[in-house]
Amino acid sequence: MRRGRGFTLAEVLVASAIIGLITLTGLILFQFGNQAGRKTDRRLEIFRQGSQAILRLRREMRGASVSIPATGETGREILYRYPLVNNGVLQVDALGATIFEGEARIYLQGNQLLMQKPRDGKVQLLARLEDPAFEVTADEHYLTVHLKTGPADEPHLVYQRRFRLAR
Repeated sequence: MRRGRGFTLAEVLVASAIIGLITLTGLILFQFGNQAGRKTDRRLEIFRQGSQAILRLRREMRGASVSIPATGETGREILYRYPLVNNGVLQVDALGATIFEGEARIYLQGNQLLMQKPRDGKVQLLARLEDPAFEVTADEHYLTVHLKTGPADEPHLVYQRRFRLAR
């Protein structure tokens, strides 16, 4: 027979256990969500780095005349002559041949993809990459650029692209 209006010890323990399980489940779900968010942010940053590098390489190499690597060779840098452009318009001579402004070099140093144009002597950062690989192969018609960035220990996070440019 019950005299008071309170809860029994068993009821309080069962309720506490249920609240504890619900709280623990919530914390675990929050932790998994937070971890997934960090992975997604990292994946997006790697993709952004790689995409930016490819975009800047393509833009810089448009209309260029490549001297290194030579046909049939593979290298880790590009030496090229870049065309003269005024107000976004490629400049040509009276015969329609491209007028070149100067030479430039694109290369990987550490985790930075760099470009150097001797006319001003400055080295310009094209992209900062995570654990990068940069390789260039030339045949008689195309220059194939292979760019890879991302942590080597996590292959599912690696951004990798190849693109071809007409020579």
